[in-house]
Amino acid sequence: MGFYTFDGCTGLKSLTIGTKVSQLGMYDFRNCAGLTTITSLRTSPPLIAGFNFDGVNKSKVTVYVPASGLQAYKADYYWKAFTNILPIQEDTISVTVSDSSAVINWPQYEGAETYNLIVTHDLDTVCDVLFDAAGQVIQNPASVPHRNAKALAPSAIREINGFSYTITGLESATQYNYSVIAKDANNVELNSYSGVFYTIGVATLLYPVSDQQIPANNKILRDGQIFILRGEKEYTLTGQEVR
Repeated sequence: MGFYTFDGCTGLKSLTIGTKVSQLGMYDFRNCAGLTTITSLRTSPPLIAGFNFDGVNKSKVTVYVPASGLQAYKADYYWKAFTNILPIQEDTISVTVSDSSAVINWPQYEGAETYNLIVTHDLDTVCDVLFDAAGQVIQNPASVPHRNAKALAPSAIREINGFSYTITGLESATQYNYSVIAKDANNVELNSYSGVFYTIGVATLLYPVSDQQIPANNKILRDGQIFILRGEKEYTLTGQEVR
């Protein structure tokens, strides 16, 4: 970054430093008195030139960094002036569902140049989308027909420490499998995330609270909540195993 980039920008509340930013220039964030949150996605602390955060109350700014680099930031000569340095919650993925859609959130992985999101149902591929490092779709996605003939979004939504993407046109009360695969510029897999989610739907077979034998792959009503039975395991409608 150059010098004086945001010098005196009192309206700046939060700052995210990308993985490829190796150094901040002199006076870049001087007198940014409104700054409350800094998120650095770089494992090794970026170099801070002189006077960079002068005029910023460092005791009131929360700095989020990769967990693997937390101690390096706390030991760095300049970064340790920030008294509240916390780890980004890495390697977590979440799915929020409705009856016909799923919003999948995944973390940014350092060094990743592509993310491949794949959703399947039984042996059918529901969605297969390839994103670049910024979350832009770079491969024509295969997907189920969308309600109201809406196309898939051209990019994932950038979150504070990752991405989110919405898939629509799903069947209600249905199990889907998903995976997100992060690869580097040489197409080498860096990390992968996978799991199961269930779209919301009205159960066709509901049973009251009891210990009776329940047929496999059905739904039960227990304490006012609907649960899905798969063999001997019991799940919430979002796919979380409860017992």
